[in-house]
Amino acid sequence: SQLWDLRYQARFSAQPDSDGFYSLDRYLRIPDLVLQTTTANAKHVLVLDAKYRRAPDQRVPQSALDDVYAYRGSLGYNGQPCVLAAAILYPQANTLEEFGSIAAIGLIPTQLNQLKTWLERWLNQLDQ
Repeated sequence: SQLWDLRYQARFSAQPDSDGFYSLDRYLRIPDLVLQTTTANAKHVLVLDAKYRRAPDQRVPQSALDDVYAYRGSLGYNGQPCVLAAAILYPQANTLEEFGSIAAIGLIPTQLNQLKTWLERWLNQLDQ
């Protein structure tokens, strides 16, 4: 069982933070929520970023997905990407779209099942 730390609006810049995480592409990155853990071999993070809009077709906007892809590729530790998975949270009832380690999770306060499913899968990923 891994110990995970939750960070709200963690700042990833070109200089490593106190935990050694930084932005590999030298741009300041500030995701809404980051869960981070350390294993015997590396440090890892899960990224959750909230967006408060939907596209005209009621799905997650492409620009929001672009942000999550950028987080996945740009957050690093010891010269290597460290994001296990990243998800965009947007206002939609009970939806989950996954694209490998990227997800778009529809979330409203009374329907958290999809977020719970996604988190359980990734939080347990390192235990196996």
